[in-house]
Amino acid sequence: RDRAVVLDSVPPPDAGDPLPIVLAKDGAVILSYVAGRELTVVATFPFCNAHLFGEPRAKALGAHPLAERGLKPHGAFTVRDSSWARALDARDGTAGRKHFVFTFRDSVFECVASDIGVELIREDDDTVKLMSKRLYK
Repeated sequence: RDRAVVLDSVPPPDAGDPLPIVLAKDGAVILSYVAGRELTVVATFPFCNAHLFGEPRAKALGAHPLAERGLKPHGAFTVRDSSWARALDARDGTAGRKHFVFTFRDSVFECVASDIGVELIREDDDTVKLMSKRLYK
């Protein structure tokens, strides 16, 4: 039943060099990446229950389980009817978790969280410092 759907409200990663960075602490994850000329996206995932960051690269994205279900290179997606979110919900009796996927040139980021918050910042800002502030507020 899993279906990857484009997150229209989130700018897609730059196809060239998106420079994704992930910071995590217990219960929260923050992802940043370059979305285009002088634009960096900082995505915050509160109450994040699980996350993955790594393979496959964009060239091998066809091997990803969601590749035939709407997942494309260089994009930001939510997964409707996510089997991963349903499994986490069933494990502890919670409901309403959301599955997010971001595909980059050299990696994929996925997480299951309560929601997503997005900030757009100028590329010359100190992204890691901003991410740390968001993580610990």
